[in-house]
Amino acid sequence: MRLPTLLKDLGIFVLLYYGTFALFPYLVTYERYDGTQNVHPQFPIAILQEGKPTIVKWHTYSTAPKNFENQLIQPTSNTQVQLNEIESFELKIDKNGIIKLSLNTDNYGFWSQYSIKNGIVTPISFRFIGAFVVLYGLVIASIGTFLIKRFLAKYQAG
Repeated sequence: MRLPTLLKDLGIFVLLYYGTFALFPYLVTYERYDGTQNVHPQFPIAILQEGKPTIVKWHTYSTAPKNFENQLIQPTSNTQVQLNEIESFELKIDKNGIIKLSLNTDNYGFWSQYSIKNGIVTPISFRFIGAFVVLYGLVIASIGTFLIKRFLAKYQAG
C-alpha cells in the first residue's frame, strides 16, 4: 500500500471516529422531555447539601422531590464547582430561567437542562457520553472507511 493511500485511509478513519465521538451525545443519547416520557435515572440536578454544592440524580430526586425543594441551586450567573479530583460541574442559566448543567466525571459527561418552579424541577433535556463511545467510534470508523474506499474505487474506475 502506498503512503498517500494509507494517509487518505487514515484520514477517513480519523474523521469518522471523531465525528462519531462528537455527534454521539446528540444523535444517540439525547432525550427531550415534554412531560410524558420517563426521565433518565442519571439526569443530574445541582443541590446544596449541608451547605456544599453537590449533584443528585433523577432516580434519587424523583422519589421525594419535596425533600430537595429548599436545596436546589438556582444560579444567578455561571458557576463552576469542583466536587473532587475527578468530578466537577458547571451551571449556566439562560434568559428564560433554564438551568444548563454540565457534569464531568472520570469516564462520563452528562448534560441536563431543567427549570425550577415552586421548588420543583421540570426536566427539559438530557444527553451523555462515556468511554463506551470509543467502541462505537471504532466500529463506525472501520466500516465507514471500508465503504468509502469501495465507493471511491467504483467511482474512480467507472
